[in-house]
Amino acid sequence: MSDHAAYIGWELSSSNHHGSEGASGPDRISHFEIVGRLGTGGMGDVYRARDEVLDREVALKLVRPEVAQDEEVRQRFLREARLAAAINHSGVATLFEAGETEPVENGGKPQLYLASELVEGQNLEGVLRNEPLPIERVIDLGVQLAEALAAAHELGIVHRDIKPSNLMVTDGGQLKVLDFGIAKRVGWAGVQGDDAETLTYTARGAIVGTPAYMAPEQVAGGVADARTDIHGAGCVLYQMLTGRGPFGSGAPSEVMRRVIVTPPKPLRTLRAEVPQPLADVVERALAKDPGDRYQTAEELATALRGAAASTGVRHALRGIGAPVPRRTILTAAVVVVVVLSVLVGRKIFSTALPFDNRDWLLVADVVNETGDEGFTLALKSALETDLRQSRHVNIFDEGRVRNTLKMMRRDPADTIDLETGLHVCRFAGVRALLVPRIDAVGDVYILQASLIEPETGRIADRIRLTANGRDEVLLETIDALTEQVRHRLGESMQSIAETDAPLIQYTTSSWEALRLLAIGSKEWRARRYEAAARSFELALEQDPHFAMARGSLGLLEFQFLGKPEEGRQLLAEALEDASDVSRREYLLLRAINRQFVDDDPDAALADYRLISELYPDALQPYNNSGRILQRLGRYEEATRMYERAHEIDPRNPIPLFNQWFTLNQYLRRPAAAYEVARELVELQPESPWARHGLAWSLVALRRFDDAEAGMRAILESDPSFSYALANLAHLLYRRGAFDEAVDLYRKMDAESHASERIDSDAFDSLCLGLALQGAGRADEARTVLEAEIDALRAQSVSNPLEDFERERQAGLLAAVGRGREASALARKIEAEDPDDPQVLLALAEVYALIGEPDHAIALLGRAFDAGYDDPYYVLLDPPLRGLQNRPELEQLAPPS
Repeated sequence: MSDHAAYIGWELSSSNHHGSEGASGPDRISHFEIVGRLGTGGMGDVYRARDEVLDREVALKLVRPEVAQDEEVRQRFLREARLAAAINHSGVATLFEAGETEPVENGGKPQLYLASELVEGQNLEGVLRNEPLPIERVIDLGVQLAEALAAAHELGIVHRDIKPSNLMVTDGGQLKVLDFGIAKRVGWAGVQGDDAETLTYTARGAIVGTPAYMAPEQVAGGVADARTDIHGAGCVLYQMLTGRGPFGSGAPSEVMRRVIVTPPKPLRTLRAEVPQPLADVVERALAKDPGDRYQTAEELATALRGAAASTGVRHALRGIGAPVPRRTILTAAVVVVVVLSVLVGRKIFSTALPFDNRDWLLVADVVNETGDEGFTLALKSALETDLRQSRHVNIFDEGRVRNTLKMMRRDPADTIDLETGLHVCRFAGVRALLVPRIDAVGDVYILQASLIEPETGRIADRIRLTANGRDEVLLETIDALTEQVRHRLGESMQSIAETDAPLIQYTTSSWEALRLLAIGSKEWRARRYEAAARSFELALEQDPHFAMARGSLGLLEFQFLGKPEEGRQLLAEALEDASDVSRREYLLLRAINRQFVDDDPDAALADYRLISELYPDALQPYNNSGRILQRLGRYEEATRMYERAHEIDPRNPIPLFNQWFTLNQYLRRPAAAYEVARELVELQPESPWARHGLAWSLVALRRFDDAEAGMRAILESDPSFSYALANLAHLLYRRGAFDEAVDLYRKMDAESHASERIDSDAFDSLCLGLALQGAGRADEARTVLEAEIDALRAQSVSNPLEDFERERQAGLLAAVGRGREASALARKIEAEDPDDPQVLLALAEVYALIGEPDHAIALLGRAFDAGYDDPYYVLLDPPLRGLQNRPELEQLAPPS
């Protein structure tokens, strides 16, 4: 049962306690004899009972058996008892005893019970009867209430449901606070352990209390503290003075909306005789922002006494006229100055938690209580995007989170709730966790964010803002929230002002466009590129000037969807639309344009260098610079860029893949590449690409048996991974395991013919024919090879063969034993002086098959000089098997 539904307490009915309703319920419980029924609380009944041991009457609360079987309820009950029993003040009903009854003989369940002071009199609700009280009595009861609350607050106990029906007035005029059933101990400075505020409770964000008397932070599901009770006391004071509550009545949702946004009617418009000082006290107690209220109940009591003194009703307050020694006044003044100095110092010079420049912040998934699913992705994306403007705060973004979850052996698609967020932060060394939440009461939206210190799980700060309407959240409130987050993490106001462009200025004013951008980004990370593109297109339909969506679509089409021209056009248009985007987004978009659209590598490198200076923990400028330098043949510099990118984000596999490729393919340092591949596999043990990189490094190091074992392991977990399939077949062929190689080549040949890729068809048929020959199945080999030659010849009737098709035809002719035809065709192609490294490799294969190894080696050298970028493939290439012991081949593909 949630706190929304009920609470444990001993709230009494509004009738006079003397007029009991009769002895319904149990006659006896433990050593208590039931005398009569007093009323009903949230989870049980309240009885007048006699304690036979101490010979006194008590109020006995029995929790209904069916409710008490819930272990959570039992724990809450015991927690309530500990809280209430801790308070020793004449203004609070005393708790005498709490426990559990003995099981009854017929198998019934034990009952939980509380025995507390029986307060004779009426509750304040009955006293009021919708009529105002005399001003003197209001002040007297108000001071008593504030003093009782101060006693509880001193122990860190907050009532959270101050209202007339929870306040008893004895026949002698003394006020007693009842029902600490939803009370909660808050964590004052230095308080830890079970009684401190815990994340378990605050994470639920349960709205606890009675709507007409709740504080705005309660309506928003936030944390209650002493100022929450002060707001409740303000509601009671208002009702005592006017006979009506400050926020009226009606549907709970409407009342809660008024609590958040509607100021109460001024007291003096309802009751002109209310002194202005007293009206000021009540108005301050009812302030919407807790920071604008009295900060302690003692302050409220002092303010009420001051109002009484200034209005000539001092006689209404017992002891108000007693003189205060001058030394006490001076001492108090010194204490106040010291306390204020400490508080101001903390406010100005301290951050909410230890957070240094460029520390990491993780934004958890949004706790969305609005019923509008559109907020869930869009709000998180907006918060991260807005916070990313900061040069003080580093956002531990979605990619980093997913890579960390993989290292933790967790599902990378896990929801980043409070618990998972804390685990990720602790694993990755993230300094702060931000848990955003959005609620709605009518057309009012409450946006709040909790800053949590991951190591301790302590809520270091909570920020709460409201917005009138859905659009205002995007137009104003997110900006205000992120500005406060940045400031509370220690960023200077000057820095914030310099890098705090309005969110909608550089993104979009459309919630739906923002949501679609977030969906597209998730699809991209999952390598579902077509789906990502469609989401970006839909975002642009919502907002045709959304530069981030247009730029994302352009980069996606350029890099992954085989539409380079369309991609370039979109990137250029995005840059034109980006005049108002944040500095970070603009520089990145300009650098990408210079890299891919303008083909100006020097200008792109300069832009990336500037971004890295401004945002030294950004991954993209280093990784993209590495790609440019790699294309320019500056491989050593490229490797250093990838190393720096890896230092920035050690859990991101992309810089490692790029570094491995450069070391292996261009610098031909297989030992160094092997170490990078090992790190990749440690980072992503389930990735076939990472494991294939490691196996390929083993090929380069001539550890062929280990490489074969690695390829087999990949195929066991992912039988469709074509690279491992082909290279395992090549490894088997190399060591003479022809029959097993035949099976794999036959599978590859069938798949390539089904895909109708002629170049793959011909080469796979060539490999299959060679393996069949090696296995002594010459007739089968001839059938396969001749069939492929006939297919190429038939193709040439309608269309001239492309270069790769002519080379493959020559290789097939050589393999089938038609060496003269193969030689003639190869020499004809060679006479055209090709400079394509793939053509030169294919010609080398032909000459190796027809028995001209020296010529084959020379052509391989030309292929490498022309830029052939897979040097270690020659160690496995089936047509080159006859060259594999030649020292010249070793020089082309060095092992170290």
